[in-house]
Amino acid sequence: MRRARTTSRGTLALGFLKYHNKVVETPSVAELPPERRFDEARRIVRWHYQWAVVHDFLARLVGNDVIDDVLRPVSFKVPAGRGAKTIKTLSPVLKFFHWRARPFMPVEFSVAAYRFGHSMVRGEYELNAPRCRKSRSSRSRQRKTFEASGRFRRGT
Repeated sequence: MRRARTTSRGTLALGFLKYHNKVVETPSVAELPPERRFDEARRIVRWHYQWAVVHDFLARLVGNDVIDDVLRPVSFKVPAGRGAKTIKTLSPVLKFFHWRARPFMPVEFSVAAYRFGHSMVRGEYELNAPRCRKSRSSRSRQRKTFEASGRFRRGT
């Protein structure tokens, strides 16, 4: 089990690193002064990650009605060149969680999230086979599957 989590996290982290590097190369970021490029690319990648969590993961988990109940559309204007640009985004409507000095996560929520997350672990995962010097036909048939027992087995 641990090996699959490590592989999954590593693959996800590598994907975000590669995406970050592509964002740095885009004209809008590449034209920035060198000291601002990293932070701007990080902001864009973080925004895309958060968008995917809300609009893909949470939408599948709790449904769009819940998301629409918690996140409301807002728009505001920001300076852009000689004029202004309208930004549309989502803002949370907090009904039960009102912090005063600084935000925190209640222990009950963190325990529930931990247990829920572990309940979503599948019994089996398919992983990409490592590139090896085999014929194309055997390489395309080869795949690795992770079983809940923690062993890898080769499937066809």
